[in-house]
Amino acid sequence: MSNSVRNGIIWVRLFVPQGDKEGGLHIKTRGCRVENLKVNCYSGHTYAERPLSFTWQGTQCEVAKIEKAWLEPQERYFLVRTRDNKLFRLCYNELTDQWKGVDLVTTNTNAH
Repeated sequence: MSNSVRNGIIWVRLFVPQGDKEGGLHIKTRGCRVENLKVNCYSGHTYAERPLSFTWQGTQCEVAKIEKAWLEPQERYFLVRTRDNKLFRLCYNELTDQWKGVDLVTTNTNAH
């Protein structure tokens, strides 16, 4: 795990940092980060238990699968794949009550 501060935001890298290999996939950030992301989520006993859909650059994206989910102090992270097979890392900050997101690129490192 590593921490870095960029643009006043503390980014915590847990298990999908830029350039890591994860199950035969090479995962990198695409470079686009969005603050104050609009996310529709399922909320049972707590808010933001899992994202269902979100608006990314004016386009509604439906979450097809949550690849991973993890907690950090005051934040909930989700690595999600959309119905059109795009990969995003979404984060809900409990202190600010805001979502942020990063779009990710994957390439198959097992391909011949």
